[in-house]
Amino acid sequence: PHSLFAPGGGSGPAPDQDTPQGRVLSQVVIPTFITVHLGKPSESARNVTVSFQDYIANVASSEVYPTWVTQNNPNLLLSLLRSF
Repeated sequence: PHSLFAPGGGSGPAPDQDTPQGRVLSQVVIPTFITVHLGKPSESARNVTVSFQDYIANVASSEVYPTWVTQNNPNLLLSLLRSF
C-alpha cells in the first residue's frame, strides 16, 4: 500500500480502486487554493490554506537543487509537480 495509508503515519484505509463514474472529472482542474496539513496524517496539527502556486513554488524549491540547473531542465520537474 501507499505510504500515506501505512500504519503509524497513515490517514486510514486506502480508497477503493474502483472509483464511481460520477466522481471522475472529465477535465483537469487546477485549484486556486489548497489546504495543507502541517504534520503527518495521523498527527494533530494545523491545517492552513495556501495558494496552489505558492505551494508548488515551495515544493519545487525543496526538490530542485542549484546544481540541477546545468544537469537537467528544471521546467521538466515543475511540469511534473503541477501534473501530480
